[in-house]
Amino acid sequence: MGNSAIAADRQSAFVESAITGNTVRLKGGKTLKYIGVECYSPESSAPLSKLYGVHAQEFNQSLVGGKKIWVEWGPKLRDKQQRLLGYVFTEDGVFVNAELLKAGHAKARILVPNVRYADEFKKWASDARRMKKGL
Repeated sequence: MGNSAIAADRQSAFVESAITGNTVRLKGGKTLKYIGVECYSPESSAPLSKLYGVHAQEFNQSLVGGKKIWVEWGPKLRDKQQRLLGYVFTEDGVFVNAELLKAGHAKARILVPNVRYADEFKKWASDARRMKKGL
């Protein structure tokens, strides 16, 4: 998917760094959390959770760190911690939320009203589990 196929409801942003597997710091200091995916934290005190969290963070960093992204907004724009919420795509069209699920670095976590890709997310997470990927 080239830039000409970018949907009208997407906005570009620049990622400074991946904070976790499903959260990034954007240029300007704002924090963006990916809709529909949940990852372990690299700061977890549980060794196995920390290990999975570090792998997810590194995977996320490899996809978007230091790069321009496209964010597709859902109906709910912020979470309780005031982080922005979005579906994230690389400049060349890779759906980052999906890649985290397909690689087994995340679990599907669907919260109303942000349910645009709920069925796909559940399928990708299930496929990764069945193929014993990641988590």
